[in-house]
Amino acid sequence: MLDTFNGIIEKNRDIMDRIASNDFVTAMNRGVLENRDFVRFLEQDRLFLKEHSGSIAILSSRMKDPESSRTLLSLSQGMFDEYMFHHQLLSSLGEINNSGMETHNEPTMTNLSYVSFLYRTCNQAATSKALSAILPCSITYYEIGNRYRKTAHAKYMPWFSYYGSTEQKSYIEDLIAVYDGLDYHDLGDERTFRLAANYELRFWEMSLRGESWI
Repeated sequence: MLDTFNGIIEKNRDIMDRIASNDFVTAMNRGVLENRDFVRFLEQDRLFLKEHSGSIAILSSRMKDPESSRTLLSLSQGMFDEYMFHHQLLSSLGEINNSGMETHNEPTMTNLSYVSFLYRTCNQAATSKALSAILPCSITYYEIGNRYRKTAHAKYMPWFSYYGSTEQKSYIEDLIAVYDGLDYHDLGDERTFRLAANYELRFWEMSLRGESWI
């Protein structure tokens, strides 16, 4: 019998918990994260969102069931709100000038590799594999937000509250329902999920240590 998606999550609980307790996130929770590291993360995450929303739109167009297609399209469109939330945070930190343009807007190698992996999977792989690739991002952000939203330092509370919201949880539940409702689950789904989770972990680590092109 093929796994439900919650079964795949639990089989990979080790890396999910590692992501949720990574050094970047715990520094945010304690209020000791440097502004430059938070800005780096927001800038890279916005670049990620701009590209990833397109990958999800492609996957939406591949779904046979209209309701599943609408669920994915709604997620893609919702990323604009997420993008603007990042914009507001960057503006509050004085990182957006009067023209609204950012000064640092080149994706890092980790970011570019992650986006490429997601685009290729959403465009070419079985739909169950594609869903397995996109879900770790949403799930880990919600788990992080939900874990720390009541204890986080006031400086970073808006971020944790946003991602730990009931709206974010609802998005994830809808996506999991799409996966569980598929007629076919690829045997490589769990491996794809774990690869994507590894990218998530590397993204957080990149945000803390920095990464630049030579």
